[in-house]
Amino acid sequence: GGPTVSAQKYARSLVSEAIKLTRWLHAQQLELGDLRQDLLDAWIADGPGIRRRARLFTAWLQRADVTGALHVDWPYDFAQRPPLQDEQRFAALRRLLHDHDIGLRERFAGSVLLLYAQPLTRIAQLCTSDITMTDRGETAITFARGANVLPEPLASIALALRCQRVADGEQDGWLLPGRKPGTHITAEHLRKRLAVHGITSRPGRHGALLALAGTAMRGGEVADFVTASLRVVPRRALDKGYTFRYPELEPALRDLLGR
Repeated sequence: GGPTVSAQKYARSLVSEAIKLTRWLHAQQLELGDLRQDLLDAWIADGPGIRRRARLFTAWLQRADVTGALHVDWPYDFAQRPPLQDEQRFAALRRLLHDHDIGLRERFAGSVLLLYAQPLTRIAQLCTSDITMTDRGETAITFARGANVLPEPLASIALALRCQRVADGEQDGWLLPGRKPGTHITAEHLRKRLAVHGITSRPGRHGALLALAGTAMRGGEVADFVTASLRVVPRRALDKGYTFRYPELEPALRDLLGR
């Protein structure tokens, strides 16, 4: 399928608004720990509506005990479920990666959602050709910006799913086929299949986006994937010393995968 850039644009905007808010505070000789509700309201009111996307960043600051309670009004009248906490997300990932009673489709789709923050619409449109082998014999998956090497056991799950489809004669067909020949699974059907295992797409994806945005601000490997052409890393935004159980992707994956 054709590359979908909506996920990267959204993640890029999260990081961008976090940077803008941080710079605004620094311009007033303030640090992130000085951010209060009145300052946040003033910053949002003085700019475009996209500034409200800083709500995930402010939620991250609260979780790290950098600030007190902060609230960003969102112009929708339906209830917004909070992002999945890291411990909940990792617990769901462990179950998906290691529970062989769960189908390959659900294990693959749920893991990509919770680890790479890919929307279900994009996951549903993946093709068998999007799962490839690198020159070093590693299994990779292609998203909008190119191939990303998959960690084990997700790599084996993806490869097994691809082999199933190739064995069915779908060398370059949909990785997750739909009920009708020549169609891919719908995002809604995929959402329902994941819900059976307690995985909800929006909170799970937002939790992953939060983690990816945090890694991006630390200049980690995932930063290039999330921020694409964004090259500014606000080092001063980290001076308050965030306290995360998994401040970097590598130790988080090691714990997740039982290494």
